[in-house]
Amino acid sequence: MNTPTTTPNPLAVKFPDLKPTLDALAFMDGSFEDVPEGKSAIAVMGEPGDTKHIWDKRKEDEVEAARSLFKSLTKKGYRAFHVTGKDGDKGEQMSDFDPNAERMIMVGPLQGG
Repeated sequence: MNTPTTTPNPLAVKFPDLKPTLDALAFMDGSFEDVPEGKSAIAVMGEPGDTKHIWDKRKEDEVEAARSLFKSLTKKGYRAFHVTGKDGDKGEQMSDFDPNAERMIMVGPLQGG
């Protein structure tokens, strides 16, 4: 199992304004299967890569940090999806943060060219 990493969070590099929020959450790359048992995760997909941001829904400060990340990214044009299972099976699009959703995927805005 992968453990949270100590390498710089590429999302914090891309969005320095999110650094305080991201610092409050564990961060790792890898799959949903690598998320520790009993934890929830937001997978952020986009130019900075695929990263997982992990929180414990029993810890209010971590829930608030995850909520803040969700809100900040949706304001930046990311779309959120609730997914199920450790494989991240497809789910429904979300417009509001749900602290009980164990797995979410946030997809970056599409760039035209």
